[in-house]
Amino acid sequence: MNRKVFPSNASPPASGFTLVELLLAIMIVSIALVLTFPALSGGRIQATKVKCLNNLRQLQTACSQYAGENNGRFPSGDRQFILPHEFGNFSNTLGLYLSVPREKIMFCPGDLIKVRNASTPLYQSNYTTYQYFNFGPPFLGTFSTNKPDMSRMATIPSDVPLWGCLAATKGGITYGHSEPAVKRSLSGMNVVYPDGHGGWVDEKSLEVYYLQDGLSLYWPKPAPRP
Repeated sequence: MNRKVFPSNASPPASGFTLVELLLAIMIVSIALVLTFPALSGGRIQATKVKCLNNLRQLQTACSQYAGENNGRFPSGDRQFILPHEFGNFSNTLGLYLSVPREKIMFCPGDLIKVRNASTPLYQSNYTTYQYFNFGPPFLGTFSTNKPDMSRMATIPSDVPLWGCLAATKGGITYGHSEPAVKRSLSGMNVVYPDGHGGWVDEKSLEVYYLQDGLSLYWPKPAPRP
């Protein structure tokens, strides 16, 4: 049998991928990415919700600390335009009990921050992307004729949220945690209650509680009150 003998000073022929093998490898990697992307995206969304809820819980804790030093009264939002997502006196109230800057704690980290953040006019000093439900004008919704007193720790019902993500619609445009000024319905919102517990509330459990000039603001449907 004849054998092919390479000279001692020669290298064997280089081996490599064929075009078919290379295309097959690319196809396998592409399929793996397609299968992995939803899981990665879902993980990012969940992590953002957790970060958002952590912000709200810190705000709730600061409210409780403020009330503890002010005869049980929660801070006011110093609202120039009388809207639930206003809080103009952060530095004199909640800021006294938080080590986090206003631009980091008063803005939901969801997709809404792309279009509404601390560099947006009026959001620099007054508006936020969280709603503070302790405010004066009448609520429209479940509590249209019997709104509870939310200004004091002793009178706010345990099932009524004190803080939540901005969740609003106007002119067919939706603003919310995952809705950065888009034409689709709300997906839901994070809320936190007087005792500090909270979580994500699906859009099916939300209602309009405040209306002004075509702007509809949402919160979780409370239990009917006598």
